[in-house]
Amino acid sequence: MAWRNTGLERAEIRGRDGHTYRIVYGGKPGGSLGPDFTDAVVERDDGMVFRGDIEIHVSKSDWRSHGHHTDPIYNGVVLHVVAAESEGRPAFKATGSTIPLPSRY
Repeated sequence: MAWRNTGLERAEIRGRDGHTYRIVYGGKPGGSLGPDFTDAVVERDDGMVFRGDIEIHVSKSDWRSHGHHTDPIYNGVVLHVVAAESEGRPAFKATGSTIPLPSRY
């Protein structure tokens, strides 16, 4: 519920790649295990639509420190939202690919 209470539902977020992403649907709360929100829909400013999970952290480095980079349950994450910019490695999935939409809110 914090996602919706902070006004991020339907928000526009500027990605590190220079694109703007609009949260069409913020997803369902993910529970205690796995991504924070599941089944989300995010649209990029060029019309490309991403469907998947959203993970929210205080800093970018939390992705790795929480072990998400080796946990396949996080392979469906399409948006990694961080509250504060921080040093750290990109958010890699267990598959070895990076999350397509690393963003800061």
